[in-house]
Amino acid sequence: MNAEQTVRVDYKKDQFSKLRIYYLLALSTIALSIILGQFLVQKHLREQESDARTVNLAGRQRMLSQQISKLAHRLNEISSKEGRLSLLNQLKTANKEWERNNRSLRYGNDSLALPTNKDALVNQLFSNNQPTFDSIFLASTALCGKMEGKADIAYPLLENNVQTILQHEGLFLEHMDAIVSAFEQIASQKILRLKRTEYILLGVSLSIIM
Repeated sequence: MNAEQTVRVDYKKDQFSKLRIYYLLALSTIALSIILGQFLVQKHLREQESDARTVNLAGRQRMLSQQISKLAHRLNEISSKEGRLSLLNQLKTANKEWERNNRSLRYGNDSLALPTNKDALVNQLFSNNQPTFDSIFLASTALCGKMEGKADIAYPLLENNVQTILQHEGLFLEHMDAIVSAFEQIASQKILRLKRTEYILLGVSLSIIM
């Protein structure tokens, strides 16, 4: 084999080595993009479950506030000790869950698998709502305290607390509507970010193949 043939062989070997390296890099990049895509999808699915729990719990807060208002309003209709005791138990249960949910939505709750809220807008909405929440919660707690020792207490002694609850219910519902909408918007934005990332990964893979 002369020198020219040797150079040609070496050149072909060099080209083949470069081509093999290119294909290995291409396959590695495609595999990496697939793995990354799956990781992002799984991460999104976990976040989606968490977001669904958050939205559902925020929606439940509206229902509980209406339940508390309804129970407080019925105190004027029911004066018997037995009837009042039933209302008292329902009111205490609703009040306890309502307070726990409010705290969990703001600061997270491991037992409910809720993360701590880190969105500035949602935090501001909760801060705006807190005085209204406190007014209802304190009035409801006061009702429970007054009926705890004397379930058949005269309604006029309960009326101020009842009116406080009824007067603040509408504003609380407005605030919670805004909070639920904000949570839903956050969930939608996560979906859009995932779609954009998937398109980028797909584009990278196609550009390598082509």
